[in-house]
Amino acid sequence: MNHALPSLALCLLLQACVQAASPSPSSAVAAASMRCSPQTLSRLYFGLDSPQGEVSEAVWQGFVAQEIVPRLPAGFTLLAARGQWRGSDGVVRAEDSRVIEVVGDDDPALRQSLAEIVGRYKLRFAQESVLVTQSPTRACW
Repeated sequence: MNHALPSLALCLLLQACVQAASPSPSSAVAAASMRCSPQTLSRLYFGLDSPQGEVSEAVWQGFVAQEIVPRLPAGFTLLAARGQWRGSDGVVRAEDSRVIEVVGDDDPALRQSLAEIVGRYKLRFAQESVLVTQSPTRACW
């Protein structure tokens, strides 16, 4: 009888592990209904310091409305950030910044839109650069 008790405890423990590892019917349905595809994640980093002073929130929102929204009609995510960079003069600067994230097909139209946004920002706010990164991702919806 003393040997049966540890065996029973082990069986109950294993049964609990199997139940915990098995997906519930609702999570299985949710996973089956998701569609996923390979996409590209593009990030654009905009520094808010300019030779004319800091780009205010109102001015930034105007730029978003005039230049970004029309070029990215499928949508984007806007993040507030604080960044640091070394300018061409060798001086390290820290500044508030904004990051735009875009997930989509890496096609010529999107690349053109991103290049136009970067060019407009650099020109309007006398920026030395706008960092753009791109990486493959898997998007599910």
